[in-house]
Amino acid sequence: AAAAGRLEHQARAEERAESLAAALRKLKRMNQKLLQAERLAAVGQLAAGAAHEINNPLAIVYARAQLLELKEPDAGRKKSLRQMMEQIERITSILGSLMDFARPAAPRFEPTDLGAVLDKTLALVRGSLEKAGIKVELKVAPGLAPVRADGRQLEQVFLNLLLNAEHAMEGKEGGTLSLAVGPAREPGFAQAVVRDTGCGIAKENLARIFDPFFTTKEEGKGTGLGLSTSYGIIAGHSGEIVVDSEEGQWTEVRVVLPLDSLAAKDEAKNSKPA
Repeated sequence: AAAAGRLEHQARAEERAESLAAALRKLKRMNQKLLQAERLAAVGQLAAGAAHEINNPLAIVYARAQLLELKEPDAGRKKSLRQMMEQIERITSILGSLMDFARPAAPRFEPTDLGAVLDKTLALVRGSLEKAGIKVELKVAPGLAPVRADGRQLEQVFLNLLLNAEHAMEGKEGGTLSLAVGPAREPGFAQAVVRDTGCGIAKENLARIFDPFFTTKEEGKGTGLGLSTSYGIIAGHSGEIVVDSEEGQWTEVRVVLPLDSLAAKDEAKNSKPA
């Protein structure tokens, strides 16, 4: 009896230790998210001020260059002025991304079909993916309840992820892009998974993947704001975006979003045992 009591006590102790370890892991993840959010907020404030200060004089330079280009009779100088204007347009585009990152528009939440949004976004890049020899696989779970989201903002997130996947597979002369939409592991949530067979991400870079301006792409192919902006959008939706990767083999991004409240209640009722 004493031995049985000791075994029972030990089992309870092990169970409590496991529960405590799980709670500590959850607390660590929450702390990491909080630090990430604070860092993004600080960088966002700096970015907003910098973008505003740069954009005003840049607009004057562009206008003067445009005027000179119209009046310039020499073809060579005209071409140089056109190149100058194209670079100013590129800077303006980067500044626009900065402003979007620093001051994102308030989302308009409504019941949203997650699979339909991903499919709609995929249509924008399907041509370039096929041209690059990338095979696309899309699987959407039937009867999936809608999520509570802003469809336009989700399109921006998925477009960033799809373009990142395309760039990751460029050096491999093709590959497979697997997209899946279905219930998340957490009750009351749905998820969209984007997985590519590209170059992968080095382990030392995974911790920095959501940092503003951090990019492993070559110059001219990325600003380092795509994933930062996506992180902010998903956080604003009370969701989660997680990146996992194996360098040289694959990268997987999981976007988790809460179901619409009414849909979540229906799912909870349906999941209860009869």
